[in-house]
Amino acid sequence: MHGGPYKRSAASLIDRSSISAISKAMMAPPNIKALLAFTRVAATGSLSQAAANLGLAQSAVSRYIAQLEAQFGGPLFYRTGRGVICTELGNVLLGSAQDVIDAADALSVAAHDHASVPSGSVSIGLLHGAASYLPTRLYAHLRERLPRVQLQIIEGHSGEIEEWTASGEVSMGILNRYRPGNWAGAHKLLASAVCLVARPGSFARAPTAVRFAALARYPLIVPVMPNALRLRLEELAQRHGMPLDIAIEASGNTTVKSLVLDHGLFGVMPQLACARELREGTLEVRPIAERAFKANTLLITSTRRTMTKAAREVMRAIPPLARTLVRDGVWIES
Repeated sequence: MHGGPYKRSAASLIDRSSISAISKAMMAPPNIKALLAFTRVAATGSLSQAAANLGLAQSAVSRYIAQLEAQFGGPLFYRTGRGVICTELGNVLLGSAQDVIDAADALSVAAHDHASVPSGSVSIGLLHGAASYLPTRLYAHLRERLPRVQLQIIEGHSGEIEEWTASGEVSMGILNRYRPGNWAGAHKLLASAVCLVARPGSFARAPTAVRFAALARYPLIVPVMPNALRLRLEELAQRHGMPLDIAIEASGNTTVKSLVLDHGLFGVMPQLACARELREGTLEVRPIAERAFKANTLLITSTRRTMTKAAREVMRAIPPLARTLVRDGVWIES
């Protein structure tokens, strides 16, 4: 690794000596662990941080980098006052190194899947509203049919779940979309009403559904921005030319429900988010009568993770379980 400040070469293209070095290096395949160390150092800009992420000693990471530099015939990083950055050669190799790592992971998964029954850990980003009933039914299903599969369920808001699946932090996610669309690559589990939520008795004289324009009369609890439900609510309010009476902003479902019960405020949330309270009679809801304001609950998968046999089995199990929740009246489809 070279010392000194980072300097751009006069030409933007890598020189012929570097290309020659890469060509010679291709005679011997690089060490996967070394490539993993290289990509992690490039991502963090720090040898120590990369070592911590990989669970290695910093000296081991340094040896891996030195091994690759010897193999490829040049330095991969420059030192700066804040850490390290890729040299021109390092930048050329970075994308291909990640491709090799991904391919090795896919190969390992394929071999494991071919030789074994579904097993291992499967992570799911789960919408807060779907967390009341789906995890228990999914767990019961897997315990009976796939006992070697272990679930990791991480609750979050739709925006967080989308980020987790995009980055590969989870294998799949269940989230809501509030705009009409075809949602390419997603499996639609449910279309449910967005509701005005109140404590029991609050709608004694109200109709079975609340017109969108009538929301102006209610002191509302709305999600904190950025939030897909809040954005859609604001768009429709603007389209109707009406102000919203926002009493408080709160994003957690537990907080919203407490404010509804303790202070007589009104929440705006998908019916799915209060399914348990509706069955127990602790909350009351009225669907918001607006055709363009529905909660579409979708199952999405990560493109950054190789789908293991276990993950594929879990993904196949979720839609039928969602249908049983609708059939049993636990989830209400609009």
